[in-house]
Amino acid sequence: TIEEKFDNIINKIEQAISKMIEVNMYYTNNYIQITYEQNIMYIDIIGKIDITLIQYNNTTKETSFIKLSNGEEINNNKVSLCKIDFTKLNVKSLTRGIGKTEDDVYAVSRKTGSIYYAKGLKIGSNTYYTLTDELKKLLKYNSKSSDVNVSDSVVFETNSNEWLGSGTPLSVKVKLPKLFSLVNISLSGSSYNIEVSNSSTEKFNEYTFNVYENCMVVVDYKNEKNEDKKTTYNVKNIDWEQPNLEIENISTVDNKKYIKIYCKDNISGIKLLKYDIGDFFFNRDVIYNSGIDIKENVIEVDDDVKVITILVEDNAGNIVVRTVDL
Repeated sequence: TIEEKFDNIINKIEQAISKMIEVNMYYTNNYIQITYEQNIMYIDIIGKIDITLIQYNNTTKETSFIKLSNGEEINNNKVSLCKIDFTKLNVKSLTRGIGKTEDDVYAVSRKTGSIYYAKGLKIGSNTYYTLTDELKKLLKYNSKSSDVNVSDSVVFETNSNEWLGSGTPLSVKVKLPKLFSLVNISLSGSSYNIEVSNSSTEKFNEYTFNVYENCMVVVDYKNEKNEDKKTTYNVKNIDWEQPNLEIENISTVDNKKYIKIYCKDNISGIKLLKYDIGDFFFNRDVIYNSGIDIKENVIEVDDDVKVITILVEDNAGNIVVRTVDL
């Protein structure tokens, strides 16, 4: 169907832009036009964004302006781009460029047609905003990875860059160039031991293991000159802790009951907070699907209500359900 074709091309755009690979797009008036076989799709351009492309090198501790060689117009160290609104297509498969933060947007240059990701893609010591030859080399063997981090030629791959809830570990693969030799892999800040499985490809020796809590993966190795080296990868998308849900107080005013609650999640943050009248402790789907959103951590019910059920979920999918007698 046309819808499936459109969804397919958007997925290709997502994969391309997330790896900073330029796609065949051009703008007309206030829209970006994409030609797919006989169908033409338009994506709104929603105003301009000026971004300063700054590169910070973690190794040398130097900050420098990224000089573009693609003919982009630069004014006062800034590039003026147009933000792209993919939400107009009602596409829900995008993982980047959906406005989670102010700079989490895709943008296009009217001058060159180049696509940029305003937040940038961090690999190793540098952050990339659009395709470069260096970035091509770093990413060409990692096209299927959910998350890629390259540091000093050592590649870290993980099976997910989303929040992982209770019972779900993160799979980490360390790819060490065959010119190097592994000394040790350890987890700094973790109470778990790791079990490493080994494999190899033409270019790499690969070491795969599971991580069960946020920590620093530390890889000690020797380079081709037999020099001692160390590189790290920060695991920060695991949340096995349940949200904290407490009843602070219950008061009655003018035939209404007010239940003040305390709700907090220190790791992934609160995603959903709802309640319903009645005891739904063993039927949480009722609250999840049709419960009432709790605003400002206060629940208001009629004075004759005797019991309510509260449900809270964090961004990693950990859920707490509590029944409260009033």
